[in-house]
Amino acid sequence: MNDITVKQTNKAIAIIAEYLQRASRNEQLQEAKVRLDKKMVLLSDDENCDQGILMGAFVPAMTSHSREKFFEEIAVALKGAQA
Repeated sequence: MNDITVKQTNKAIAIIAEYLQRASRNEQLQEAKVRLDKKMVLLSDDENCDQGILMGAFVPAMTSHSREKFFEEIAVALKGAQA
């Protein structure tokens, strides 16, 4: 994997995380997870990202059992992408 792919993947993670924090705040947990799944598919195709890194960043959020934990994991993914 090259540097460009890693940068594009981190950019996609940041875009998804920031979007979810804005768009999903008033949604039920399942709705937010569906939105996350759709955004991951869309951006992984559009941005030419590494699917493994992208999935790894958001698996904790997808497996969370509460809205609070979901958004905590989204914030962690955003911090990791910006580091």
